[in-house]
Amino acid sequence: MAELTESRDYQVKGPVLILDVEAAGNDTYYRGAMLVANANGFADVPTDTANQLPLGVYTGRQGQIVAVANGSHTKLELESGHILIPHSGAMQADVGKLFYLSDDGDVSETAGAKTWALKCKGWKPGFLLLDFASPVRTA
Repeated sequence: MAELTESRDYQVKGPVLILDVEAAGNDTYYRGAMLVANANGFADVPTDTANQLPLGVYTGRQGQIVAVANGSHTKLELESGHILIPHSGAMQADVGKLFYLSDDGDVSETAGAKTWALKCKGWKPGFLLLDFASPVRTA
């Protein structure tokens, strides 16, 4: 997968924390997008940058697709907890591994410049169960 260009389904397992966050401007957010806190404290699409704390997954309650203009900061609702994220290469051997948010639509075991990861707590065919409630600092 790559950066999202349309909304997608995801699943939560167990209790989740609902986060109301302000989104960074000049981007489009899709239901199912994995978002991080950027350097200015706004929810944003992950990039290969250090210190981007994973926050959660956009619920779509403000709309399946939300375009935020440059300089604006629309409120978005995110879910944080154990969340099943689509991942085509998911397998049992992934459980216990750390994954980095490649972009809003995929994860990778490669850190690049990223300094926060999510632990894989489980899997099913086509999905990884990632722990957004307890991000792991790796550098």
